[in-house]
Amino acid sequence: SFERISREEIEKIEERIAERQAGLVDRSMIVQMVKKMRKQGSTYEQIAKFLDDEGIPTFSKKGKWHAQTIHRLCKA
Repeated sequence: SFERISREEIEKIEERIAERQAGLVDRSMIVQMVKKMRKQGSTYEQIAKFLDDEGIPTFSKKGKWHAQTIHRLCKA
């Protein structure tokens, strides 16, 4: 079974996203969060859905997150 990411962690992520949108945070913070969720047992598809549901923009700021993108991030 996988553990849900805590509301506190989501709030931290949202703060980081706001900072990122202001140009203060790089993609490494999102990658770190994705890898943590993966380590906790989330599937690539679950992580992509979570990012979309939370309104976390893709790196290109276009479109939606996809399981394949999450897979590539985890392999990097």
